[in-house]
Amino acid sequence: MFGAVLSQIKVRIKDAIAVAVRKAILVTAAVALLLCAAIFGLVAAYHGLISIYGFTSLESAGIVGASLVVIGLLTLALLPLVGRKPKPEELSLVTAPSVGLAMIDQGLSKATQQIGALPLVAVAFAAGLLISRR
Repeated sequence: MFGAVLSQIKVRIKDAIAVAVRKAILVTAAVALLLCAAIFGLVAAYHGLISIYGFTSLESAGIVGASLVVIGLLTLALLPLVGRKPKPEELSLVTAPSVGLAMIDQGLSKATQQIGALPLVAVAFAAGLLISRR
């Protein structure tokens, strides 16, 4: 039973690490795109100062820079969606007792395998006596 709890904790830790890695990758990609947008913005300002009357290079650099900004912001907008998991199906009132009994049965079978039947019966008998005396 203790091993089952530990295995569930391990699975949750692995899931949390996987989500954190995905978020870090998305943030890194967004930062890289925003840096590229800033570089293109500087290039656009440079071309604007050089050629005041001809806006072709400025327009093209501005369009590329704006599109990189939009892509970077959309990537950051996807960040909350990465950590979401589909909700597990909730147990109905009809199936919940059977699932609980199955878990108890599994725990008892593991305890019987590890400790043995006779010591387990002795402990249960002693616990029953102590509870009935109160």
